[in-house]
Amino acid sequence: MFATLVVASMTGISFVVGLTVQLLYILFLGPVLIFFEGVRELLLAEMSFRLFNSIFTVWLNPFWRVKILRPWPSAALSKLPKANRIIVVSNHLSGLDPWIVAATTWPVKLKYVYKASLKNIPIAGYALSFTGDLAVSFTKEKGGWGVDAESIRKMMQRARHLLEIGIGICVFPEGTRSLSGRLQPFKDGFFRLAVDCPDTHVVPMAMMNTNKAWPVKGNLISCATIFVVFGDPISCSGKTVDALKKEVRDAVAELQRQTPGYDPEKHGPMDPSAFAETRGHGPEEDLSQRSRPPSPAKSR
Repeated sequence: MFATLVVASMTGISFVVGLTVQLLYILFLGPVLIFFEGVRELLLAEMSFRLFNSIFTVWLNPFWRVKILRPWPSAALSKLPKANRIIVVSNHLSGLDPWIVAATTWPVKLKYVYKASLKNIPIAGYALSFTGDLAVSFTKEKGGWGVDAESIRKMMQRARHLLEIGIGICVFPEGTRSLSGRLQPFKDGFFRLAVDCPDTHVVPMAMMNTNKAWPVKGNLISCATIFVVFGDPISCSGKTVDALKKEVRDAVAELQRQTPGYDPEKHGPMDPSAFAETRGHGPEEDLSQRSRPPSPAKSR
């Protein structure tokens, strides 16, 4: 309980400080932010919201220790013709994951996909709105996790624009957090964008133990050592969506194997052909289906 109160307080401070800095940038650099998109995205996201979230929620957090086993591939990316045209793809274990990505990649300019309803949260929602991240609206279908087609279209259109101007995107293609900790099947969306956008590369990434620090089905924070591993950039040129998706998923699974405490029985990737829907938290493997094909009601 004490850890939860401390982390919640530090996170609240990060939102207040981040929003304050954003408003100061807008007040004193308004015309610059209007006419120079790259400067706007840098100042209102990386140099305010993301920076102070990383400082207060991750770097100064006495309960979480983050160990980067293999760092961000700066050298490999610097040799590419479009070094900033990247999509970071990671496994998804906890609501903490975006903060860990931001803290371990900063000051790389990245945009994140988030629920549009988060903008309704006082202070944090305002700060999030200024970042230019990719909002997606959900409907009441599928237990509140149905997606609005127009919202998806606009999000993907903006995502393509961001890649074209040299701003990367971070996605969790499992779609939702994994209850079991195992790597779930990937969705097509951003892989389709990657193969359609010339000179795009995918940077695979794996995290371990964020679900111990902040469990999916819990509100209490726990002490944990979080491991982060980055892989080499993967070219998207000349590949089909399915081929790229498989290559990236295999890369993320391999990075997971490099983390201490990895257990193939507990953390091995799920079989995409045998899983069941778990409301609000994505596909979880249904062991009862291993001996027979999944029923139509449980198939995608």
